[in-house]
Amino acid sequence: MLVFAAAASSKIKGVKEFMSTASLAERLSLASRLPLWVWPVLASFFVQVDVVGNHFIFDDYLHLYKMSNGPFWHTVLAPHGGHLLQSFNVMVWLVQHTVGANAGIYFLLALSIHLVSVRLVFEIVVVLTKRPALAAFGAALFGMSPFGEGSIGWMSVNGHVILTAAVLAVVLDVSKATRDPAHLTRRVLARDFILLLVAGTSFGTGFAAALAFGVVVAIWDPIPAQRLRVIGHYGAVALAAVLLYFATITLYGEAGGSKGVVDVVGRNLGALPKSAAMFGELVSFGAGGLLLGPVLVGDVAMVEAADAMGAAQAAAAFGAVFVIVALWFARPRERRVMLALLVLAMSGYGLIAFARYWAVEGASQLIRYHYLPPALFSLVLTVGLSQLLDRFVSRTIPGRRVFAVWLALAFVPAAMAVNKNDELMRIEQAIQFEQARAEIERALEAETDPFEVVIPNRPYFVRFFGGKPEDFPGLAAFFVMTHPDNVVEGRRVSFAATSRAEAEMASRQHGARIKELLVDRPDHMRRARPRPKRGGGS
Repeated sequence: MLVFAAAASSKIKGVKEFMSTASLAERLSLASRLPLWVWPVLASFFVQVDVVGNHFIFDDYLHLYKMSNGPFWHTVLAPHGGHLLQSFNVMVWLVQHTVGANAGIYFLLALSIHLVSVRLVFEIVVVLTKRPALAAFGAALFGMSPFGEGSIGWMSVNGHVILTAAVLAVVLDVSKATRDPAHLTRRVLARDFILLLVAGTSFGTGFAAALAFGVVVAIWDPIPAQRLRVIGHYGAVALAAVLLYFATITLYGEAGGSKGVVDVVGRNLGALPKSAAMFGELVSFGAGGLLLGPVLVGDVAMVEAADAMGAAQAAAAFGAVFVIVALWFARPRERRVMLALLVLAMSGYGLIAFARYWAVEGASQLIRYHYLPPALFSLVLTVGLSQLLDRFVSRTIPGRRVFAVWLALAFVPAAMAVNKNDELMRIEQAIQFEQARAEIERALEAETDPFEVVIPNRPYFVRFFGGKPEDFPGLAAFFVMTHPDNVVEGRRVSFAATSRAEAEMASRQHGARIKELLVDRPDHMRRARPRPKRGGGS
């Protein structure tokens, strides 16, 4: 280890010396020798890295509490907000039981997966177009998008990041099969099946991708000689996802206390005009945001928030015209590829619009909805551009130089447009988190009983999008998510419930930590700190 550290230190020192003494020509020469995929990955990292400083907000607390409280299988299989989240839950459970409630770890992990997706976009475009510079452009366009922060920077929706990497990995396999039919071996097909199920159990847009992928490969038709075999394999994922969905709601009940799937579908079908309007807005804002992200959001935005949808629609209209022209002039195989990718992107937006038709006005502009579809839009854009270049440009274009100029122009606006989640809210949540942690530690230190510590419970205010206040029973729930066991330094910890109803609620959670932790102990309620009187008295 010491030898490795010394070697690493020596290498870093040598790089610093080279950068301080090397001429501009030598530095440019070094940069030009780096693999081209490195540049969009590095650019995406430096644009998005601020999310590592984000803190837990909203439903994050509910997820952390659930993954720390109940039996493994029960908590991991649980849906949330109507989404199948088994794969996302596994990630949260593993991190929570390895490093605890450390926000920076979650966001660093999400950022790392995002960079994997950037690399996957690059590889897909290279396979489909054989143009590395164009691939770097498409990967950087997606990777630096300010809309990406909505999914990378909020732990509760990190499932978008997981499912996008899984879907892109499958798209890469299908792309390779287009060039080499032998690529889709049984092992690859089995892996893709698992990846699509991972996507389908990470968030709603992944579920849509799992449902739609059979249709996608039917349009794409990567191996005409094995059309039925390929369609049947990828189409089987849809059946598996539907069966898993029904099994989950049978086990846990309907989300939101609805009267059943038929009732939900019926009500949504009755609101198709609203769904269609939201679908159009989602497509417009997703495509327009990919093309003009820094213009629409962030410190360098050139339009007011109220006008962002109009600007996005104008950009999306331009993009639509471009895609139509590219489809017209594309070769038949590439035309099928572009149409298949568009269907895959639209499936995600379609499910959001169908399931969220009731959402408040402006919900289509929530940037967390725009992660997987824009990644697919970037693929459509680059494949279409490649087709137009093949058709109308006869001379060789210095792709690396063009990409370098574009990256230099786009990097700073993109970096300025990506902000950490709302500063005031982030600070408020961070302070509340640390205050609760400090309160528990003070109670543990103040108790002199060598065998037991009883702490008065109190409400811990957290706003949930997909849960009720009783789903996070105060300071006791915070203890569960921040302490791995109900025994601390040999002393059993318990919390005195604020009411008999609260204690009964905890007692009904069989196999959960909270059942033993939150108890009806009226003899200890006198320990509760008295509230200040009006006027500042104590």
